[in-house]
Order: sequence, then C-alpha cells, then structure tokens
Amino acid sequence: MGNNAFMGIVLLFILILAVAGASASAVSLRLIPHSINTITYETFMGHIEIDADDSGSYSLHITGVPDTWLEYPSTVDVNGKTTVNYMITPAEPGVYDLSFIISGPSGDDEVVAEMWVGAESGGSQSYAQTGASAKKGLPSSGMFSVGEQDWMLIDIAAAVIAAIFAALLGYATLRRESV
Repeated sequence: MGNNAFMGIVLLFILILAVAGASASAVSLRLIPHSINTITYETFMGHIEIDADDSGSYSLHITGVPDTWLEYPSTVDVNGKTTVNYMITPAEPGVYDLSFIISGPSGDDEVVAEMWVGAESGGSQSYAQTGASAKKGLPSSGMFSVGEQDWMLIDIAAAVIAAIFAALLGYATLRRESV
C-alpha cells in the first residue's frame, strides 16, 4: 500500500508540473525561415508571424546586429494572426544570434534565431556555406525548433499520459486486491 501511495504522489507531482507549464503566453512569434544564411551586402527578407489573443498595437524589436543592418516596423497592429516582413543587410561576415522581441496587450514573447553571414560572393566558399556544416548539434531549421505553443501541447500530452498511467495503476491495484 505504501508503494502505491508513493506512485500516486509522484503522478500528482507530474500532473501539477504539466498543468503549470501549460500556462503559455497569450502572444507568440514564429520566424519564417527560422535560420538565416546570407552573404554581406545582400538583403535578406524574412517574415515574422505574430499570433495574439488580444488585438492592439504591439512593439517589435530585433537585437543582435547593428540597427543600420535592419529594416522592420517598430510597432505592429495585431488582430489575431498577423505577418510582418523584416529585412537584414549585413555588412560583416560572422555568426550572429538575433533576438526577435514582441510586447503588447497579450504579453511578451522572444524568439532567437541564428544568422550565418558569409563574405561577398565571388571568392571561394563563403562563411555562410561552411559555417552551417561546421556547427555541432541539431540544425536550427525550424524542423527541430520548439515554440511556446509547442511546449503547451507537450505539457498537455504529458498530463494526459500521466492520467492514463494513474488510471492503469489504480485499475491494477483494485484488480490485485479483488483477487
């Protein structure tokens, strides 16, 4: 009986963690594409999907590179799901971590994307071409990225699995006691 009580407490703790983690922000960002691979002085255009529960004016800010490289709207009127464009014209090769930050009536969200910038075309392989293959770990192509809404789904799935496990454990315990 003591072992079953311990298992029940563990399952309750897992369920509490899953429910607590499910309280995601009411605004989320999604970058299209998630990673950036370009060369110096070539303008790259990407898209930002903003999904918010509350309509209104939201502030958008991008950090990680000089402001002179960037072109994007600093405020966005959002009504449900909205897509805005941004442009980057890098002046120096390298690897940069860009932070896309949104804040407004529904809350705040931040997405970080990696940008590989190679030297101007015409030379041998650029840093953008070799940098991506030299990186260790999973590519940040969006295929492996987990956004805020994805974490909420993962938490809900964990809660459902914990509930099923608890029900099966209870059924096995009752069946064992009735035999």
